[in-house]
Amino acid sequence: MDFTERVYESLCGQLVHPLPDVEDAFEEGKLCDRKYAEMLEAYQRLCVRLGKQNADEDVEIIIGAFFDIQRELCRKMYEYGAKFGFQ
Repeated sequence: MDFTERVYESLCGQLVHPLPDVEDAFEEGKLCDRKYAEMLEAYQRLCVRLGKQNADEDVEIIIGAFFDIQRELCRKMYEYGAKFGFQ
C-alpha cells in the first residue's frame, strides 16, 4: 500500500495501525461518523420501503460507486496539495 492510500485509510479509520498524525474522520461523534449513521438509517428505511430484508443491489452499487469516487477525489486532492506545496 502506498503512502497516499495509508493516509486515506487512516483518515477513514480503516487501519489497525493508522498513521499517527492523521485524524480518524469517522471517530465516534465526529461529522463523518454522524453522517454515516444517518446514511445507514436512510438505507434501512429505503430497504423496508422496497420490501428488501437486508440490502438492495442497486443501492449497494450506488453507495459503492460513491465511495470509489470519494477515494479518487481524495487521492487527487492529496496529490495536488503536494504538487502545489499546500498553498
